Amino acid sequence: MQSTIEGVSGGYVLALRMPPRVAERIAEVSSRIQQVIPSIAYDGTNIHTTVLVFDVQKNFSPQDGVLDQFAQCVRAVGKRNNIRVNYARWMANRNSVIVSGAAPESFFAYCRSAHGAVVHCGKKVELSWGSHATVNRFLGSGFVDEVPELLRICEKAKPIGVVSPVAIDAAYFMQTPTEFTFHTHDRLSL
Repeated sequence: MQSTIEGVSGGYVLALRMPPRVAERIAEVSSRIQQVIPSIAYDGTNIHTTVLVFDVQKNFSPQDGVLDQFAQCVRAVGKRNNIRVNYARWMANRNSVIVSGAAPESFFAYCRSAHGAVVHCGKKVELSWGSHATVNRFLGSGFVDEVPELLRICEKAKPIGVVSPVAIDAAYFMQTPTEFTFHTHDRLSL
């Protein structure tokens, strides 16, 4: 396994937030994985599904003006109450664990609308590559002996199932080699 985290980085993020009970379930699995493999565990406050990101860079420093403009762009898109994601499988690769999601067209329609709004506000935006939630990021490589236990944890973790997000957050994230933090600036409750 190989860490992809070098130095301090961050960026702005538009994210779907899960009901607290769902986020805590995911965080429990994250904690179990961290006990087996050195990794960044995502707690309930950091669990999210990314819609889009922008200005992701090393030595990131959030700017209040940008956050305010970002929040206005997101509010212009409005709420979408028909978004549901089926988080069905726990998956691991060489640098992370995710709970994969299958989302209906309404999720991707919202992503496209939000993308258009934020681009209209003058930002170069990267859309999410899929509807998933990151659970852990590994801190190094060479944990070959721990892989069977990691796979057992992923196999034993029950699917999360279909989730209706409770909010859409305009936020920023910070990531160091040992920590991931999510900072909400504005929240649209669904």
